[in-house]
Amino acid sequence: ALLRVWFKNRPERMKHVALQTGFEVWKREGRALPAMSGLVARAGGFNDDEPAHGVAVARSLAERIMPLIGGGGPLSPVGVRLNDLFLFMQWRIARMARLRAESLDAVGKAKEALAEVALADELDTRNAALKKILADVERANQIVQRQVTPREGLQMALLRADFALARRFAEPILAADADDPNANFAMGMSYLGQNQYARAEEFLARCLVRKPDEPAVWNNLAMTCLRTGRLQEAERHARRALAIAPDSQEVRDTLAQIIEASGKKK
Repeated sequence: ALLRVWFKNRPERMKHVALQTGFEVWKREGRALPAMSGLVARAGGFNDDEPAHGVAVARSLAERIMPLIGGGGPLSPVGVRLNDLFLFMQWRIARMARLRAESLDAVGKAKEALAEVALADELDTRNAALKKILADVERANQIVQRQVTPREGLQMALLRADFALARRFAEPILAADADDPNANFAMGMSYLGQNQYARAEEFLARCLVRKPDEPAVWNNLAMTCLRTGRLQEAERHARRALAIAPDSQEVRDTLAQIIEASGKKK
């Protein structure tokens, strides 16, 4: 919506920006840009310079945003709604920077990845709307934590698959009972979401002390091994999960990923 305001009566610019966003998303996925999309979007098709140009456009926008934030944002005199749209676009640029960081880190470009993370952090730190949302979420979480017991809160967070919140409830439970399966699962999934695989595996393994036949635990242990390159161990865990839950599509998908990775390695 904000782009339509900025590029009113300039539809060719709007299409250009939309295309660059699309290029960047495709590049982030690590896939070749589809020939059919090239035929639809542009008669001459795509070329390898387009994704790089999309990144340059995003960075240029970010550099223009920084000096404007100190004055309350460029659109504040126009109205609250447009200013909110501007802040949303600012968040999207930061999010794209984080996605680029993931892609760069995956191919070993640590320095470039850190630069993208630093850009995203600066954009988010200066985003008043984002800070307000995060503060509201934190207050809501604190209210919830005061109103429920740790076990009630843990159950609620696990049902929502909110593992960051579940971890808060899990920690006091584990202090009293180190082998609690649900609390260990919450901790393991929290670390798995942060790509801290050794810690994730440690807590997930503890779940099996009391629940040795929990397919979700075996499946996530398989994913941990897959992401750390231990493919034979990953396949053993996935097949154990499949033996317990033969109808689980999630487990089948995990096993398929492992088999594909094993074939590529060979």
